[in-house]
Amino acid sequence: MHEPTSNQLIVRVTADIHEATHWMPVKDERWTEDGGAWSGVTPDKHYRLFYDKYDKEYVIVNDRGQLSMIYLAHRGCYLVYEAEAAR
Repeated sequence: MHEPTSNQLIVRVTADIHEATHWMPVKDERWTEDGGAWSGVTPDKHYRLFYDKYDKEYVIVNDRGQLSMIYLAHRGCYLVYEAEAAR
């Protein structure tokens, strides 16, 4: 039997952006690449949330490598990455 030897990552959903470490977009018909309104994010991909102290707001780095606040307009959920010590 394989015994884990390091910390394992646990991902849980939260409604609180202040608690979240990442944001994950879900399929949103309003933002399709072929529809000309591509949001710059990929559904089901996890994007690290960064807090901009100067502007006092959260941003992600989108697929274009740009800072973005698309999480305000695109359907998605906030995630919390946590480490669980191996037993």
